Amino acid sequence: MKEGSKDLGKLTGVFPIAPALAQRAVFVAVLSFMFFLSMMFAFYLLKNIIYFILSSAFLILYVIMMFAWLMQKRSAVELYENGVIVKKRKIAWKEIASISNDGELLLAAGEKLQISSSLYERGLLISHIERNIARVS
Repeated sequence: MKEGSKDLGKLTGVFPIAPALAQRAVFVAVLSFMFFLSMMFAFYLLKNIIYFILSSAFLILYVIMMFAWLMQKRSAVELYENGVIVKKRKIAWKEIASISNDGELLLAAGEKLQISSSLYERGLLISHIERNIARVS
């Protein structure tokens, strides 16, 4: 159990990004890295600056895709008995005023938090949150 989630109780579910979206990001990253390597090899053989520029562009694309994939992994939502962790923020059920069908959490303090649309089984997560909010209030 994570140290910061002890007050939220037992972990009941984790909702990561959808596997199809993760697979696409990994595919583009691998493909761009392969093109980077092939352009560097072409630059080594042909000594033309255009191949170096192309390889640099593919390397930049690779770095951007890896960063985006890492950021998407951080958007996973953890569901606990007494609350939820959204974007590394612990929220107890009593702190949530409502949740809309598009995944926008309205907190009792007036803040709004958006649940990522790239989550796997997002509708199930929203229904769990609605049920727990109704149970507490």
